[in-house]
Amino acid sequence: MGDRPFDRGQLHYLLTNPVYIGPTRHGRVENEGQHPPIIDEAQWQRVQKMLTDAAGRKRGDASLPDPGAALTGRLVDDTGDRLTPTPHAEGRAAIPLLRLQPAGDRKGRQFSVAAPARALEQALAAGNAAHLRTRVDQHDLLTLPDLARHDDLLRRLELSGRGAQAESAWVGLIESGKLERDAATLVLSPERGAAFFGLCPEALAPSALLLSVPLALRRRGVEQRLVIGSPQNLPDTQLVAHLTRTRRWLGEIRRGREIRSLAKADGVSEGCLRLHLQLAFLAPAIQQAILDGTQPEALTVHRLTRPEMPADWAAQYARTGISPVR
Repeated sequence: MGDRPFDRGQLHYLLTNPVYIGPTRHGRVENEGQHPPIIDEAQWQRVQKMLTDAAGRKRGDASLPDPGAALTGRLVDDTGDRLTPTPHAEGRAAIPLLRLQPAGDRKGRQFSVAAPARALEQALAAGNAAHLRTRVDQHDLLTLPDLARHDDLLRRLELSGRGAQAESAWVGLIESGKLERDAATLVLSPERGAAFFGLCPEALAPSALLLSVPLALRRRGVEQRLVIGSPQNLPDTQLVAHLTRTRRWLGEIRRGREIRSLAKADGVSEGCLRLHLQLAFLAPAIQQAILDGTQPEALTVHRLTRPEMPADWAAQYARTGISPVR
């Protein structure tokens, strides 16, 4: 409720409420209502049957998709062979891997690869999120830059980073990709990207739909495994989300919005907002390092805000260990 999505139990409770066809419910007792039905009886019964059928499934059937399923058919190697999910037993656990599914003997194949599906999805989602945030911050997401849209684009990015489905949303934007020795080159779908930002496909700059996520190969037996970047090469999604939010806060405050109103709208205390607002005043090189994922691994929101970050950029560089010359 409020800015939080309904969960399955809450939706089920609403959809089974007989008030839609007249009666009112108090606890487990139904009483005759005093208003006409909102929908007809036949439609009500169809909905109840669908809910009953769904409730008969085994628990867990509606859980997150199998690891690797979201990327099935979208990734290829340097010769064009696709990666498909296959189980791999390691100890007592079966670890889903994305392996090459050869279309035949390929001359010129540079490497054979297997990647942990879950780790690969996480890496590509993080890389995609950081790429789009950087594009929005640099005002080059759109074919024609539009400052009037900037806050709305930031808001959509921030909302997309919340909840259990956030990672799926980022991966879902990927239309295709190629895995090479040191990177995954990705192409984003203009239609899905446009829907994500509430735009038409033509409004997105073609260059914004292309990105590269760093990867590394490690040999294991006769096969090479992908090591999905490293902590210092992948953006910290939580840190990036905090930075994006504080930039939006600063923009709204500069346009005259009161801190109390802003804190209430975002569901945080005024003290929390004031504390985290320090991130919006970090030196440009520090902010860019966070967006790129090149900041020191130990750098967290807590370390950036407690004790209070000095306003002097030189002091900020000394405290964070980030150099202004990169």
